[in-house]
Amino acid sequence: MFVILLCDSLLTGHKASGIHLHRLRDDKTSAAPAGSFLSCLCIASGGALVMSGGDYCPHSAVALAMKATRAEPTVHQELVGDPTVRVLVLRAAMSTAKCRSHGEQFPKIVEERAQSQLIKSLETPWSVCDLEDVIMQRADRSHFPELEACQLRNAQGIYGQKDDDLHFRKDIAVAAGDELLKALRRTAIQRYPEMASEDSKSVLLVLAAGWNTEEGQYDCLDSDGHCWRKTELVALADLCALNGHPFSCFHAKFEQLHSSCKEEHIPYIFQDVGSIHALSATDNPPKKSLPSRPSQQLLDWSRKRPREATQAEELAEITGLPVDTAEGIIAAAGG
Repeated sequence: MFVILLCDSLLTGHKASGIHLHRLRDDKTSAAPAGSFLSCLCIASGGALVMSGGDYCPHSAVALAMKATRAEPTVHQELVGDPTVRVLVLRAAMSTAKCRSHGEQFPKIVEERAQSQLIKSLETPWSVCDLEDVIMQRADRSHFPELEACQLRNAQGIYGQKDDDLHFRKDIAVAAGDELLKALRRTAIQRYPEMASEDSKSVLLVLAAGWNTEEGQYDCLDSDGHCWRKTELVALADLCALNGHPFSCFHAKFEQLHSSCKEEHIPYIFQDVGSIHALSATDNPPKKSLPSRPSQQLLDWSRKRPREATQAEELAEITGLPVDTAEGIIAAAGG
């Protein structure tokens, strides 16, 4: 299984922002067989699926996914043959521990996603707080087989960083993120049994972003001509509608969303999210072939360099610039 995960700052323990390739092995459980899997984490800190993170990240998660197909040889190789893509949406509700004590922290996002049966049908049955309940071994927790297999234990949970209610605590962030990825894999296998095989060429697209648009406009434009909360919801539904289609359809949709979001968002205001339905093969959604295979020189270079060091990180090390700034420079140069 190859996982492409589009998120905001959910997994900043793995990387502050940008693209990160991450391989994990999940032991056999009652929910899924053992298996190793590679994930391409597209982390748009401060952003969302189609909204960039501004000073935190100059790209949206969709833009990072497009960049990964173009610049990461390993990602390109996984997508050769135009594999089928299955979609999973991380549940919006109860996404931080503060939701327990202060009520839902993103009520607009949760309520508006409920307008779409399509989105709801692809959401995980469990929340991030449910995962934390297992890690804390709370006696009153709801039981989900995909989560009960988690071996991580910490009485303090995964939140609680001083002055930060939104992100995993630094001392446990990587371990918690790994458990989240494993739980997503198990959930996908339960929902799409054909993905259980180690030989499966299917791709799992996890959509785990949108919370940062909570205070954005929904039914009118802001001073920049945007309505990010509604646009993000439409983008989420559009990607869900392609569930089961080949990657080329998603690639075309990525490009369409990325391009249209640069313009005024008037068309998004008038889009009825409830009317967006799952597309069948007869609907013939647009396709976009993968970009040309990265050059042999790039392939050789990628094999020689440490996997942990991205192009931006290398530039940051040479110049002394922050990594986010280096990524912005590379993006502006077309890298």
